[in-house]
Amino acid sequence: MKTENQILLGGYRKISPSSILMLRADTNYTITYLVDGTHFLSATTLGILEERLKEFNFYRTHRSTLINLKYISFFESMSNHLNLNAEIRINDSVNVPVARRKIPEFIKRMQLMAIS
Repeated sequence: MKTENQILLGGYRKISPSSILMLRADTNYTITYLVDGTHFLSATTLGILEERLKEFNFYRTHRSTLINLKYISFFESMSNHLNLNAEIRINDSVNVPVARRKIPEFIKRMQLMAIS
């Protein structure tokens, strides 16, 4: 993991990755939600921001959401004979679903974080 500094989120806005709670895609824009409860829109796609944040502790739970793993407060995985579902709670307030195909990778990533 990279040491803390600021990344460019679009335009001239630079921000510390540790202050980002999550990012959500909105067509060719991204809504960035901060730990302090504020949010803003940037004209940069989630894919580009994911690339900029790859050296930090972020995870893409599905096509439209990228979360900061530092703020996970709860993870629940449910399965029945037909489906496997999972949901993450970040910062004790926001529930984020995890795509079915991403669940095994997410669990593995969380186990690796627990070890280190």
